[in-house]
Amino acid sequence: MFRADFTHHGEDCTFETMPKQFGLVESKGLREIAENDHDVDLKDDKFHRLEGCATIVRFKPFLAGASAAIVGVIIVVSLDLIPAALVDLPTITVALIGFLVIIVMKIDVAKVALGAMAGGILYAVTRGLY
Repeated sequence: MFRADFTHHGEDCTFETMPKQFGLVESKGLREIAENDHDVDLKDDKFHRLEGCATIVRFKPFLAGASAAIVGVIIVVSLDLIPAALVDLPTITVALIGFLVIIVMKIDVAKVALGAMAGGILYAVTRGLY
């Protein structure tokens, strides 16, 4: 998926990336689906599981729909939080920098969020000291 967290990372296909990001790497069932998806998607026969092609073809539309639903929820929640979050120049600046880092530099959203939280804590501490 273009400019998304759930996409190919290194040699991993999208369905290998998702369980890793959610800490579900121990799930045998998900690992088998991910191996099937990898071989079908990347066509490199890494796991020798090309027999799963028909299963993956059925799962891809579901995964695309689930991804779209998650993005929709994030947008709705974000729109609701924007007025309360963007209250002064520093918060607007942090939001714009975060947006540009994600879009222009294509940095992972989770990493940008952690950086923004650290910046927010530093800002709050600095403001509390003065």
